[in-house]
Amino acid sequence: MTRGFGRLKLLFVVVGLLILGGLIFVLRSNTLDPTVLFSKALCPKCNIIVVTLDTLGAKHMGLYGYNRPTTPFLDSFGRDRSTVFDTAIAQGSFTPTSHTSILTGRYPAENRMYGTTDKLPPEAHTLAESLKASGYVTHAVSAAILIQPQYGWGQGFDGFDERWFIDTVTNNDAATTFGLASDWIKANKKQPFFLFINTNHLHSPHTPASEAVLEELGVTPPLKIMDERDIVGPHLDTTGITQEDANIMKDYYDGTVLELDKVVKNFIATLDKEGLMKNTIVIFEGDHSEQFGEHGIVGWFGVYEQQIHVPLIVYVPGQKPRRISPVVELRSIPSTIRDLVGLKPDTEFTAASLVPFLTTKDAKGTVALTMHAFTDAQNAGMLKALLGKSPSVWESMKDAPPPLVRAVGDKPKDVWYSARSDHWHLIKNADGTLELYRVDKDPEETQNLIDKWYDLTVADRKDALQVFQKLGADIPASCGPYCPR
Repeated sequence: MTRGFGRLKLLFVVVGLLILGGLIFVLRSNTLDPTVLFSKALCPKCNIIVVTLDTLGAKHMGLYGYNRPTTPFLDSFGRDRSTVFDTAIAQGSFTPTSHTSILTGRYPAENRMYGTTDKLPPEAHTLAESLKASGYVTHAVSAAILIQPQYGWGQGFDGFDERWFIDTVTNNDAATTFGLASDWIKANKKQPFFLFINTNHLHSPHTPASEAVLEELGVTPPLKIMDERDIVGPHLDTTGITQEDANIMKDYYDGTVLELDKVVKNFIATLDKEGLMKNTIVIFEGDHSEQFGEHGIVGWFGVYEQQIHVPLIVYVPGQKPRRISPVVELRSIPSTIRDLVGLKPDTEFTAASLVPFLTTKDAKGTVALTMHAFTDAQNAGMLKALLGKSPSVWESMKDAPPPLVRAVGDKPKDVWYSARSDHWHLIKNADGTLELYRVDKDPEETQNLIDKWYDLTVADRKDALQVFQKLGADIPASCGPYCPR
């Protein structure tokens, strides 16, 4: 009896060793980094798709309360299948600076990214590089002229489909961009992949494909599609544009948003058909918005709420839909992705992961920082390219200064800064003046409270302290209790 028990015990030991050896073999032979923390991952080894809906502001989506049906599909996708962050703030107010945070997890200034001709430094650590080192196949499809390899954005990507819109009058950017992405996915879906997509369909100048899309939005007749550059005319700095002109541009913008929404619907349908929504994380974000006369601004400049409040929709297979109210930053995307798939934290990504918002009810938001810099090259080159009458954007850009990596310490003279908390938005203008808005009660930012500090309650002043402290800003004169000094 004892001899039989001993044999059985030996058998268990042998089987245990075989199982352990098999597990080690699987981990070592896996295409992903064997440090994957399977027990903590919400979506272990999942594919990752990050989509920049370039120039899409949250305030132009029904999901965020807009009164036009511009995004019926994205509204339902967010509401029924995803986690929606109600107050996601971009760290840059236009494409290159914002993407610095989206794809490196850093503030723009940390990578010396200020203007449209700045090139991402080679020492910058990108999300693509991080995931590639962990075993992912990486690919990009970008229609943004400034998010291309020649501007440093090819770092870490195994392949890069470069595409920019050429003729904005017959703009088919979204269909082409997502078509290229779908083709690549079908050819590479058998291996864990990271795919980055940028669609420039919404960027200035806006020209919907037909009057039908304006009619679908309920735009007041008469409906007429023209080249938006004819509306802008010779005012390349956008001064002199009337509010009527701005309203037409807003109608055109909303029309292109609806066109994009339909293309996105087809893209997600393709992923569903391919069975990929069962093992693929999909993140939709906007890198910045545009302004149509708000605060006297037309275009993609400044750090007001209209410009920097963007959509952030995170789909994770198996996760129940939810909405998150606290303020978050787009620079959290890289650390969130590694957390979702169970990879060890990458210390180069300094922002906190957003995964706690998906798993708990008491996660706290942050105070989001944004920067906007204005350079001569940006003014002369980009405005001429986008608002000028050349049929080719790339042709217009050929006379712009070449993309260069800024030297350490080289910063433009005119820089705006912004700090956004759940209730407050503090802006430090390039001339040093401050603007303070209670955005939860004044979302359009019509009442600057910086000179009405004494009229605020002590509780409000205490609450507003965090935006002053985060921005390192001060207010003039003595402010009594809870002074930001």
